[in-house]
Amino acid sequence: MPPPPPCHSKRDDTVVQPRIIGIRHHSPACARLVAQALAQDRPAAVLIEGPADFNARMDELLLPHRLPLALYSYAHTGQGVSQCWFPLVDHSPEWVALTQGHAQGATVRFVDLPHWQYRTLPAQARHTPAAPDRYGRLTQALAQRLACDGDHALWDHLFESQALDSAAAFQALEQRLAVYFHDLRGDPAQPTTPDDAAREDNMAQWLAWACQQFAGQPVLLVCGGWHKRAIEALWPARHAPQEPTCPAVPDAGASGASHVAFE
Repeated sequence: MPPPPPCHSKRDDTVVQPRIIGIRHHSPACARLVAQALAQDRPAAVLIEGPADFNARMDELLLPHRLPLALYSYAHTGQGVSQCWFPLVDHSPEWVALTQGHAQGATVRFVDLPHWQYRTLPAQARHTPAAPDRYGRLTQALAQRLACDGDHALWDHLFESQALDSAAAFQALEQRLAVYFHDLRGDPAQPTTPDDAAREDNMAQWLAWACQQFAGQPVLLVCGGWHKRAIEALWPARHAPQEPTCPAVPDAGASGASHVAFE
């Protein structure tokens, strides 16, 4: 698959590729990689896989909280009340992107769908049984090949145990992550779930907006590695002159979101 076209500056012939870092949530190695990328690139915009309905309340998240912190979403459905959590700790790549990006003066946005829109739905409503479990099959095969006791040990072996003591080490980590998630996802044109498709389309729209809004300047997207290939394939075809809007809560009594600090 050819690489996506770059962002072009309106002022000159500068060409800047958006940087998409695929991460595992709560990975210390990924958190350090995000911090290094922020310090190196000084991006004008930092986009984060997180519920976009919190963008209007970003200042609340940036208060001097004592971690851990969690975003909470709920929905009353025909099958009862459902809820989900988006936890943040000091080694969450998303938290590093949020706080350090803001400290550097970047425009910071969450770019995922609101969690009350999809994560609070029952599992059978969110996932398609026919969707292939490629992730599970490949991680199991790789774990067996490397004599690792499951996918958590496999992740530690491949990524967390590697020394990050130089720019070259961070570059190697980002390359290994890209290869790993590239192979796990496979062809991004192949269907996974309607859930994934809607989310990836939304994140691609945000990325297109950032590249157009901050043309010629570095743009960073931090997202789950599973989504990286699909977003890379989708965003170049998007036209987003205006900042994407977030779906409104249909009924404040039926759905909503808040943040919780565990002091």
